[in-house]
Amino acid sequence: MLSRRSVLLLPVALKAGFIRSAFAGGFTDSAGRLVSLPGSVKRIIPAGPPAEALLYSLAPETLLGLVEPWTDSQRKEAIPAARDLPNIPRVTRGEGALAIEAIKVFRPDLIIDYGAIDERYMVLADRVQSEVGIPYLLLDGRLAKVPEIVGRLGSILHRQERADLVAKTAESVLRKLALLNSNAARGRVSVYYARGSDGMRAVRAGSSLSEAIELAGGRNVITSGEGAFSMMKVDDVAALEPSVVVLADPKAAEIGSPLRKALSRETHFLVDPGLPYGWIERPPSLNRLIGALWLASRLYPKEITFSADDARMLNATLFHQVQTNLTIGQASQ
Repeated sequence: MLSRRSVLLLPVALKAGFIRSAFAGGFTDSAGRLVSLPGSVKRIIPAGPPAEALLYSLAPETLLGLVEPWTDSQRKEAIPAARDLPNIPRVTRGEGALAIEAIKVFRPDLIIDYGAIDERYMVLADRVQSEVGIPYLLLDGRLAKVPEIVGRLGSILHRQERADLVAKTAESVLRKLALLNSNAARGRVSVYYARGSDGMRAVRAGSSLSEAIELAGGRNVITSGEGAFSMMKVDDVAALEPSVVVLADPKAAEIGSPLRKALSRETHFLVDPGLPYGWIERPPSLNRLIGALWLASRLYPKEITFSADDARMLNATLFHQVQTNLTIGQASQ
């Protein structure tokens, strides 16, 4: 994750003095860092895709650019004010010099990173903030934390009414899923989440990319380990015998594909139907609330219901969208 903006080409001491006078308050972020904030935050650069989705939900007018440009279908569904946002380098992925220059050009009031927090991201945030003189917040991206994080961010951005709506929606989803998961005696349905057109790039359990699966009451058959993904072979997948396969790309389930060859006829396939973002993990942000509820309804249909109308309502609430042609499908063999 890399840096943001310089104030101006002034001597370091003079620049530091200017920054201190410009900032009005403090905010303790999810990493315990006390960050000085400006009195008004109107221009924000997301450090990565999860922060981009969070800001699109809460305050899309503050977004200065997109880390991952819209696809044609995403752009069509996006609100008009966000359809033509420029592409910006990803601060969190080795694009240091490019990201620093982008920060300088866009002159944001704030940088936000939303997701997993560890020492690596803390060091990066401190370095970027020091180098460009722009406050940099680290916000906890776990789904259980959504109501708290949205509420705190809403107060900074003076979007409290919008934040309250998003937080209450998240609380409602989390309550439903908590009731589902409270039945500890029930065996969890085994799930394999497949990335790529061949389905051989699997998401590991315990990562932020797998959180919606576990919250939905699923048991990710890919064990936890280093990195979010495990590159699989046909024999590896066959040995796991998952009951349900969730596909990021429907091509992975085509007849004759490696994934089809690995699995039995009894395996159920589900295609992630999400827009503007994937529902399970693309990116691992608020969108996973929709995905967790959708997947839970497919794994445990007698306990959780989730219709196309429910999906439209959540999309409208979280992402300002009304998708009249949205279909969410049933599990298929």
